[in-house]
Amino acid sequence: MNIITKSGTREFHGGVYHFLRNDVITAREPFRFTPPIVGRTSLKPPLRYNNFGWNIGGPVTLFGYNKSRDKTFFFFSQEFRRIREFTTPRTTVPTAAMRRGDFSGLPPIRDPRTGQPFPGNVIPSDRIDPNARIIVERLFPLPNAAAEGDPRFYRPTLPQPVNFRQELWRVDHTFTPNFRVWVRYIRDIFSRVEPGGLFNNILLPDVATTATDTPAVNFKVAATHVIGARAVSEFAYDFSRNQIISNIIGRGKRSALGLRIPEIFPGNRDLVPNISISGFAGISFFGPYRNGNPSHAFTYNFTYTTGKHTFKTGAFLATERKFENSGGNPVDGSFTFDGRFTGNAFADFLLGLASSYTEDQVDVNLDLRYNTYEFYAQDSWKVRPNLTLDFGVRVSMFGNPVDKNNLLQTFRPDLYRPERAVRLDSRGFIIAGSGDRFNGMIFAGENSPFGRRVQENNFDLIGPRFGFAWDPSGRGKAVLRGGYGIYYDRSLTGIVLQNGFVNPKANTRVTIDNAQLSNPAAGVTRETILPISLLTTGFPFRAPTMQQWNLSYQREIFPQTLFEIGYVGSGGNNLLRLININQPRPLEAAKVGNVINLVRPYLGYALIQERQTTGISRYHSLQMSIQKRMSRGFQIGGVYTWGKNMTTASTDRSDAPQDSLNIRAERAPSSFQRQHVLTINYIWELPALREAHPAVRAILGGWQLSGIATFWSGLPFTVVQSGDTLLVGPFPLGGATRPDLIANPRLPKGQRTAARWFNTDAFRRATTTFGTAGRNIIRAAGVNNWDISLMKNFGLTEQVRLQFRAEFFNAFNHTQLGAPDATLGVAGFGSISSARDPRIIQFGLKLSF
Repeated sequence: MNIITKSGTREFHGGVYHFLRNDVITAREPFRFTPPIVGRTSLKPPLRYNNFGWNIGGPVTLFGYNKSRDKTFFFFSQEFRRIREFTTPRTTVPTAAMRRGDFSGLPPIRDPRTGQPFPGNVIPSDRIDPNARIIVERLFPLPNAAAEGDPRFYRPTLPQPVNFRQELWRVDHTFTPNFRVWVRYIRDIFSRVEPGGLFNNILLPDVATTATDTPAVNFKVAATHVIGARAVSEFAYDFSRNQIISNIIGRGKRSALGLRIPEIFPGNRDLVPNISISGFAGISFFGPYRNGNPSHAFTYNFTYTTGKHTFKTGAFLATERKFENSGGNPVDGSFTFDGRFTGNAFADFLLGLASSYTEDQVDVNLDLRYNTYEFYAQDSWKVRPNLTLDFGVRVSMFGNPVDKNNLLQTFRPDLYRPERAVRLDSRGFIIAGSGDRFNGMIFAGENSPFGRRVQENNFDLIGPRFGFAWDPSGRGKAVLRGGYGIYYDRSLTGIVLQNGFVNPKANTRVTIDNAQLSNPAAGVTRETILPISLLTTGFPFRAPTMQQWNLSYQREIFPQTLFEIGYVGSGGNNLLRLININQPRPLEAAKVGNVINLVRPYLGYALIQERQTTGISRYHSLQMSIQKRMSRGFQIGGVYTWGKNMTTASTDRSDAPQDSLNIRAERAPSSFQRQHVLTINYIWELPALREAHPAVRAILGGWQLSGIATFWSGLPFTVVQSGDTLLVGPFPLGGATRPDLIANPRLPKGQRTAARWFNTDAFRRATTTFGTAGRNIIRAAGVNNWDISLMKNFGLTEQVRLQFRAEFFNAFNHTQLGAPDATLGVAGFGSISSARDPRIIQFGLKLSF
């Protein structure tokens, strides 16, 4: 990524600016029906947004130096942001009756002891787990948004203050007319409070709240040397360091709440365990967390022009480090309640009956190093005045990471030997001495065939590129362009790093099926050996690869008006995806007392989340644009794209398959694909009123109106169902079972409302097999948005100018609905409870000289 910054000039220039927003001039959120703040009559949450700063630049002329003002220049700027805003999302919490165990009026709940319904559908008070009672009473608020359609709805008002500060220094120096150097230093820090916790979205007030700082610095020095009339040499060194420093400031301490939930590995952080209750708000903590990513990069480019050829070659070398602790791993324990015991997840929670419990022994710290080497060469050949051909090749070499303490590991299915597998008792625990606990695993620096790495380096990545531009008539009125290229990317280093968090030789992660809230480790001692949960990378672990191709035709159809139409396509291979390679077949565990670990393919292991480079994508699009250049004070342009992007996984973080044994069923439109995208931009310089009275001209003349209008079709989404009805165990990140599809899920456009966006009757809970509903078969609402800016410059003196700006985001306050709740069986299924921002008005002043 290249960051372009201002530099000083021969004259001194500078400015000061301030942009502001507040709730007085901001429209009301469409789903806010009650005042968000107690004692406040306004339906709008408070908002204070201030963005201000200043800058100055010019020649360095100290002590008589640089009198000609053509040698050394400086530029300095500061920017500040102070944001005080609130978020008001909607979630689901138990009603007062449900908190007491009263489920009357709801589907029958069964008594796990007898298999029969509880009398009156009420759990006896003495059966409610004492720790569950404390958690409900102390951490779960009562519903407050029943008017939105369900008595369990709760809409909190969560403050999320943000502070930002940045300083930028830049110095440019000209040694000779042919040799220039510039140096830049940027330092900034974001400080924010996340009411739902860093990387989480917990909607229970002041429970998992975190305070996070993200300091960053960047230093760059660059030199340009013009060698004669034909060659240019460019060199740059870049150092950057980005950090995340986050601490929990919420009230989720076990000791403060009086919880008595023993841990398998005591003495951790005294936090309330993570609690997931299907269909209800949950509890999840992230932190304390430390993440750093310092890097050094060197870039060299050499350009040489001769005759009809322009040759360019260069190299990019980088050495990087990434250190991070697991932060969000279940060091404090993690319970899942899915309704398997009573038929209702919250009833399971009240009884203290969890479908699974996971706990880590320690919070692991990793410290990775890795290198990148890239080289390229290209030639732009002007074959004829109306034909240019471009040829090039880029060689990429991505070194896989090593950890300072050799904590990396992975699991290789091809190395797993069934004859060496451990044996399990009826509870799913490993029988001591019965086999190889690490069957199929490789560890960095021990038995890895790649030494201190657990994957081979990607050092053989060759990416050819070709392009052409042809003017058929040779008159400069039209051009036909096309191109093809192969591109590679480095997989996120965090993917490999996360493997080390669950290295069983550094951190024991245990998962227990059918656990009790008040005694999750019942029957487990420090000597008990439990199956290991793993997060691994597949083998081979290839670099994601993208082939891109395009063909377009551009023509001047009217004076100063260009029209372009083209086809753009791409094909992705070796893309990242996440699957559970240790998934049992549905309902197999029912034969062995619901102990899932007894029927997994790789005995001795629990969930094995494997990030593979087996994902694919295919993208095809028609793209059109028209642009009328500025004339008579008016400019307008538009871009339209029709596109289709099919994938087997949209991301490795939140798109795990429902059935890891049937990946073909995951082929569907990408979660990020908008089929239709239309964007219109315009600038209109209003009349200057030169003949009007000076006062009238000063106030009403010389305004500029500009804006961007966007019209997008909606994003696709997937309908899922809560709970683990098939007994296949915890899903990988973002995974869930889909229901059966029994009818057309799409409603006619005239029938779609926020209360019922799609046909909820088209889905039926899948109970014996994986659901037949596909991935991403329905689309959310589209976008109809107008951003408009009105601006005027006031000349205060010959060299001092004041600019006033009024900016209107979503100027016409169109309600642009968010995604509906797509989880079958939860309150609000099929309804929409959020929207994009309402109209936001921002005023700004800029004084420049």
